[in-house]
Amino acid sequence: MKRILFALIIVIFSSQLLMAQGDGARMILWGPTGVTGVIPKWMSLNQNMTPANILVKDADLNINAFPITAIHNFGLAGHFAQVMVNAVPGNVMGSIFLPTTDSEIPSEVSVNTNGFIDGFVGFKIGLINQPALNVKEYAA
Repeated sequence: MKRILFALIIVIFSSQLLMAQGDGARMILWGPTGVTGVIPKWMSLNQNMTPANILVKDADLNINAFPITAIHNFGLAGHFAQVMVNAVPGNVMGSIFLPTTDSEIPSEVSVNTNGFIDGFVGFKIGLINQPALNVKEYAA
């Protein structure tokens, strides 16, 4: 019975329209030292906000982004440390109807562009309760 209820909840929530975007502050958590990884992701967004988070009331934008994050975990003075590099190639297509100055009939403005969106280079260090542990110590 619990499995059926769990499956039903998953089906209901997976069929809902989600109103979320991007990654949170804790996307990449603590891990063992010496680990290097690449985290690819695909985001397909249909919204009325630009990639710079500017709300455009009547816009219809389709944003496809492929964030790729490379990480490396290491120890720094006995504490966990991590370097992150992120690149986000993608494209934006969309249209908006804008009123023109010479008539009341709105004109459609379209955009179709591609390139890199918000990339970043980051560093974090665990100052409290995050010692630098190798894979064997981390697993224990």
